[in-house]
Amino acid sequence: MDKNKKLDTKYLVKKEKSRPPLTPKTIKLVALGIIALIVLGTALAIYLNYKNSYVAKIGGELITTAEFRFFLKQQKDAMLNQADNPDPDTFWNTKIGGEDAIQVAKNKALESAKEFKIQVIKAKEQNLSLDKADIENLNKGIKEIIAQNNNSKVQANNEFMEAYGVTLDEFREIYKGFILGNKLYQKEYDAITATESEIPQYYEKYPDEFLDSQFRYNGEEAVWARHILIKTVDDNMNELPQDKQEEAKKKAEEVLAKAKNGEDFVKLVAENSEDAGSVNYGGAYVFGKGKMMAEFEEAAFNLQPGQISDLVKTAYGYHIIKLEEKYAEGQPVSLECVKNYWEYGVNFIKALKIQEKLDQWKKDLQSTTIINKKVYDSIM
Repeated sequence: MDKNKKLDTKYLVKKEKSRPPLTPKTIKLVALGIIALIVLGTALAIYLNYKNSYVAKIGGELITTAEFRFFLKQQKDAMLNQADNPDPDTFWNTKIGGEDAIQVAKNKALESAKEFKIQVIKAKEQNLSLDKADIENLNKGIKEIIAQNNNSKVQANNEFMEAYGVTLDEFREIYKGFILGNKLYQKEYDAITATESEIPQYYEKYPDEFLDSQFRYNGEEAVWARHILIKTVDDNMNELPQDKQEEAKKKAEEVLAKAKNGEDFVKLVAENSEDAGSVNYGGAYVFGKGKMMAEFEEAAFNLQPGQISDLVKTAYGYHIIKLEEKYAEGQPVSLECVKNYWEYGVNFIKALKIQEKLDQWKKDLQSTTIINKKVYDSIM
């Protein structure tokens, strides 16, 4: 699907050794010849552009250069981040598992692009499409992005090229594919059933899927902790008046005493915590280092499972932390965590079932994949 590509129109000019006199007849013939040459030249330009503007085909759909650049930029950024942001020029000349780092990124990007395109293919097969509201919301978002860049599309394009490796118009077309993919995912998600009894089976089958979470990357060392927050600031992070801060501290001390006396911690969270992001989930977070406020992180990592901290003061207020479990680097979260932590559970099993389906679609379409090697090799 070669979307929104600007054609670099080329004209073929035939050089004559000499020109005959310009009679009405020859003028007509010359005019017809010019028209024919323009049509031929444009057709050739379109053909050449079409031939060279995609990186691969899968199931009859094109993975455009813009789509591939988009996914490659994501992979490169992720790999640099994982390597603690080394000098890019040096990093991409290194080897990873005996293969050039840049080639590893390109291989991963191609797989991501294929999954993206397969979702588009399957969405179309199920007659899913963008409706008027989808287009209006997308266009509104694009306008807002331009407005945020001093109403300059040039500036917005530069920002998007730096952040995503594509222009704003290319991003618009790619995002249409994401909307279709999301419609497909929602339809599949609604149709798939999963039960708590299936959790152990999938935990055993796909242990690596339980390494990461929103605040844990690449299976790093992590903790599963719950907390209660009593705030000393307002919603705009302005400190409360002194008397209100004293009230907050007094309340935090009272709640801490209840927690250390063995009262149900999850119940105490529901009754007292002012952390809107976790209060409905028992105050729980699974996180690695560098993801939370330094004081909070240090206290949580220094606890042992089952222990409750003293009051921990951060810029937000007073925290009471209970450590559930610790995980070494490369260790999946426990089955207990999978059953009870909000990022996993039955909904996560449904997501794994959809991934299984996507993997099967990819396997079915693998034989249809054709790489446009010249274009693929040219992108770095």
